Amino acid sequence: MNKAGKILVLIFAALLAVGAVLYFVKTMLDPPARVPADSGYVELIDEAVAEYADSRQGAYETSYRPVLDRIERFHNEGKITGTEYDRARTDAAAIYAPRLAQDCYRRLMMDWNDDDMNEMENRIYRLLNQRLYSSGAPVIDNDAESARSINEIADVLKLSREARNMCSSPTFISLTDSRSKMIKVRSYLTNQYLKHNSSLIRTINDYGGMLGQQHYSELSNQVDALAAYTTMSYDEFNSQYNEALAAISEYDNNAATVYGNTIDTAPLRSRLERYRTWFN
Repeated sequence: MNKAGKILVLIFAALLAVGAVLYFVKTMLDPPARVPADSGYVELIDEAVAEYADSRQGAYETSYRPVLDRIERFHNEGKITGTEYDRARTDAAAIYAPRLAQDCYRRLMMDWNDDDMNEMENRIYRLLNQRLYSSGAPVIDNDAESARSINEIADVLKLSREARNMCSSPTFISLTDSRSKMIKVRSYLTNQYLKHNSSLIRTINDYGGMLGQQHYSELSNQVDALAAYTTMSYDEFNSQYNEALAAISEYDNNAATVYGNTIDTAPLRSRLERYRTWFN
């Protein structure tokens, strides 16, 4: 091969190499452009939303899920724009939210329990957690009435959860503290919706008894502390004796009002006098 031929081969090889590099950069390193949204996908969503609007109230939950799933899938696949994504979910929520509110209000005015609370919470917060792609605001904010209803129901469920948590762990600190706690737990039942939660009513009624039992146990411990009378001075024993006697009297005078029931303190008084006799 002559010199000119060799040069042509080298030039061709160089051009081929440069072309390969440019192709690699373009196709592998440079991310592909977003596929333009196709109005056909928007039409599919609009059709699904229209069908959902025509569905029955009884199927409001099961019919809503496929619509929302389709909207989410099309957006994740880049088939609809952020603006179309917001509009589609807002349109679907405008149908779903009033139906959800109607169902929840119906349940809250009947006998409901923790299972109902959990189910309503899941649906309410799943809706409230839907945010607009453009602003981050809840999708239901465009429908003021539905937003008010959904947030009111969320507050009722939050209050129910708060009451349940408070009643699950009664702790006696003092009679004054117990009185405040009992006023608080009883106040839950003035709510027009919580008073229909039969399991919560039972829990509140049990709460008073459990808190009163803790109070009684504290009195018992206070009395039995005098069993160490042999190591006490006269003044020390009399001070603890008088404190225990006053605490028992305080319980007798107030327990029924605070807790709703009382436990007989005669055994405590009997032990208290026995320790006093032994000390003297």
